[in-house]
Amino acid sequence: MEHKYLAEWTRKSARKHAKSLYIHDICRWENQIFIFFARTGKYLHINLEGNPYLFFACKQLIEKFPYSRINGFYYHIKGAEVKGIELKSDDRVVSVYCQKKDIYGEIQNLILVAEVIPRNTNLILVKDATDNPDANSAANRTVIDCLRAVSFNDSSQRAVLPSQEYKYPTVSGFTLTDSEVEYPLAIDKQGRIITVKQINDYPDQIYNDTNPLFQSLFYDFYLNKRANQIKKTKLKELRNKIRKLQKKKVKLAKELEDYLEADRYKIKAELIKFNLNKIKPGMDKVELINYYQNPPSEIEVELLTDKSPLQNMNYYFKKYRKSLSGREMKQQQIVQTENDIDHAERHIFDVENTDYPPELIFSMSEKKNRKSKTEQSATRYKKIRVDADWEIFVGRTAKENDELTCKMAKPNDWWFHSRIYQGSHIILRNYAKKEVSENLILLCCRLAAYNSKAKHSSNVPVDYTQVRYVTKPHKSPPGFVIYKNQKTVFVNPLSFREVSLIINSPSRSATK
Repeated sequence: MEHKYLAEWTRKSARKHAKSLYIHDICRWENQIFIFFARTGKYLHINLEGNPYLFFACKQLIEKFPYSRINGFYYHIKGAEVKGIELKSDDRVVSVYCQKKDIYGEIQNLILVAEVIPRNTNLILVKDATDNPDANSAANRTVIDCLRAVSFNDSSQRAVLPSQEYKYPTVSGFTLTDSEVEYPLAIDKQGRIITVKQINDYPDQIYNDTNPLFQSLFYDFYLNKRANQIKKTKLKELRNKIRKLQKKKVKLAKELEDYLEADRYKIKAELIKFNLNKIKPGMDKVELINYYQNPPSEIEVELLTDKSPLQNMNYYFKKYRKSLSGREMKQQQIVQTENDIDHAERHIFDVENTDYPPELIFSMSEKKNRKSKTEQSATRYKKIRVDADWEIFVGRTAKENDELTCKMAKPNDWWFHSRIYQGSHIILRNYAKKEVSENLILLCCRLAAYNSKAKHSSNVPVDYTQVRYVTKPHKSPPGFVIYKNQKTVFVNPLSFREVSLIINSPSRSATK
């Protein structure tokens, strides 16, 4: 962040907002610091990520964020009154001056120093022994706590450690400009602050104050960028999980083959049982007639030379019992692995094809995936309730497409699918067996276009027909169906979230 914008914020916005503020709490999420004030509903936001800056905002904007208290700072600064905010004249270091009475009734001067220097950001709480603190002087200041401890092993310039004297960082070498901020300001697509005079087209959003500018820079640019990063990380984790599960499934299938010899072990044990008199100790194999085969034929039975005929018989019976239990266990493990793969694929669909708001992405990334069986069954299908007569279901995987179309859907329901491109089956449940409106058909077609490989295209062809005309050929791959009596429309894709907003809008004209 350019020094002139921070100076403008300190001069104008900080003085406007920093009045009668008492610190109630101080919290953190990643590299974002939230300083909450008592009885105001406001908070001071310190962004220490990328191109750092500060701004005042309403607490409601971050209520869904998974932040946590910074205990080291909280116990020292809770209840302190903010007396002012100043910026160092030659560097990007912002000082928040506070006063607080100690247990003896004496006034303590505390300073929250935000070093908003790219790649070297830090937040430091210091105690000032002087009566009139100066933003350009660090004399008589002692570090109480800091977000990032810096020792002389980390930096030869200075150390930032509790109980040590605080010193300002060396000037970071950026160019100080004396030019004033030229309003109105705007934010370009790369998240840079520009003046409206620098661009030809007049932007949709302009700013005449740095505080709402910084606020928009965080909520409209940084959060969306961070949400996309979290989304990509989540998708990568899920795809890696699927690859591991598929490898596990192959391994279990190979292990299952070893247990499929259970019947042969039983036959060998029974043949040894009825031919004990023909087997002598020390034999390594014996030729016996297999009466369990029609017509009977000879079979070679391997024997353990160090065991008696009776012990060899018990050995094969033991392998038979072990193979039976092992086969059942491996089959159960394969079914469970297939269910885990299907669940992960559904999760990928949810993350990839839904426009989540940033705060939902953050909460989703923090929560552990521990759903009960009841919760899993309740959220098994992705659906939108239109009204008492209609409900839209979206298939997220090939297996789920089969379940929706071939098992759950009724003959009077409607089926939607992109004509050329691979995609989801969309089922419109017709609970009251009514005639469907053109607007509702168009809405389902647009949803089917979005949940296909053509989600970023326009004029996507989508087929729709009643479920009674959709059939699945015997032994066809999952998700494959054939249909007839269809109609085709060309539509622009619409996301699940957008469809939900249209359906839940007060007018609801799109569904009538």
